Amino acid sequence: MQWNASDLPFLDHSVGQDILVLPLPRPGYEHANGTEWEEFLRQNLYQDLEKYGNATARRVTLSALHTLMQRLTSREHLKTHAGLVVLRRGRAYLAKHSGMVGFVKTRITRNIERMLAGAAALGLTLPDTVFAYSGQDEAVCKHLSGACSHAPVFSHIKRYDHRRRRSVDSDVLIPHLGHTFNTTSHFPWPAKDPRALLRASLQSSMDAKRCMRTVLARLGATPNGSRLLDCGFVANNHHTYKMPESHMKKYMSMTQHARYRLVVNADGHTASSRLGYLLTLNSAVMTQGDSPWIEYYYRSLTPGTHLLTYNATSVLGLVAEMQDPARDAQLRAMVDAAQHFAAKFITPEQKVRYWVAALRAYAALAPPQLGGIADGMKGLRPGSSKHRLGSASTSAILDALRRDSGTSSSSSSKSSSKSKSSGSSKKGKATSSKRRSTKLVSAGKKSAKQGKVLAEVWVRLRAKGD
Repeated sequence: MQWNASDLPFLDHSVGQDILVLPLPRPGYEHANGTEWEEFLRQNLYQDLEKYGNATARRVTLSALHTLMQRLTSREHLKTHAGLVVLRRGRAYLAKHSGMVGFVKTRITRNIERMLAGAAALGLTLPDTVFAYSGQDEAVCKHLSGACSHAPVFSHIKRYDHRRRRSVDSDVLIPHLGHTFNTTSHFPWPAKDPRALLRASLQSSMDAKRCMRTVLARLGATPNGSRLLDCGFVANNHHTYKMPESHMKKYMSMTQHARYRLVVNADGHTASSRLGYLLTLNSAVMTQGDSPWIEYYYRSLTPGTHLLTYNATSVLGLVAEMQDPARDAQLRAMVDAAQHFAAKFITPEQKVRYWVAALRAYAALAPPQLGGIADGMKGLRPGSSKHRLGSASTSAILDALRRDSGTSSSSSSKSSSKSKSSGSSKKGKATSSKRRSTKLVSAGKKSAKQGKVLAEVWVRLRAKGD
């Protein structure tokens, strides 16, 4: 293909029918930094964490962490889809159930190892800490009987109420590093197919007859719908549903999607990772407007600016409307905004930065003792290299949390008993009062110092956003 950089992103004057694939980041498509990155974190990460306090008013306790982690690792289904991760001195160790589901183990391992390698490459330091991590394709907090009210768990997907602009689930979202949005794809705009394209799979967990993917395939198989939609399935993984032959389509790579002017995102089991890939194409994105599911970055996407939203009753009318030449400028503006959004916020490097920001913020909200627990954790077995995931013991983690939270409680109880018994004599009372006063002054200075340090960390974290 013959093309000129000034003709990007639409290649209106290019010669040829090839698809141009260009790397991210690059000049004109740089990563977000400074206030722009900080605002992105505010819209997503900080919104997830705000219920857990801040560096000067932490609400997370060791006892709450123990309760959450104990429930997560002992309840049926949950224990095979989640694990506990120890970060110590730049290495990571996973405590998991022996029956952990294969794809969950692969997902957790891949994410942690890529995060470690990416943080090292970017020169970002990781805190010593212990955290809960769910590898499911949906929120886990709803199954933990309120434990997430006082301690966070990291997940990839959860529910969100777009009308009220607040999360339905308490899970703290982190990026899925298994999806690499590191290029943009360009096909000449005048040569694009004007229909809306969807290629998808039907999974066994989906409602085969009523899910949005089936609705789109059904509409696309009608005479009127086929003029507007090229939608269908490339695979039927449902155990009982016999799919009509008219709903099946040939596989098409994500890069080849750029040959269509409109590309469609529709929920699978929950949120679909294809949305990130679609944002990198020089095609206008249509996403399911009534979906309750979000990934970590969705709250920064604005309908009408980055993409279009549709539902089962509006999709045909919307496509017909967008095929009107009068809408061409609107579609082009959305395409340009979407590709720049992808470059700024969801490339592999930016995903790593988000992971690190999440872990630092979590460590700042957790009790200071948690770092010491991680540093002194017993039974850790390192991976084959610094960036390979090692193994940890669930029981050792829970025992350490219980022991340290219990010690604090025990010390407080003993101090209270000593205070009461010291009232038996004036001399003892005076001595005890002096001792308590000295301890309180010392503890107050230490607490104030810790609070000041943590506050500075939190402010610095929010300022840098790295």
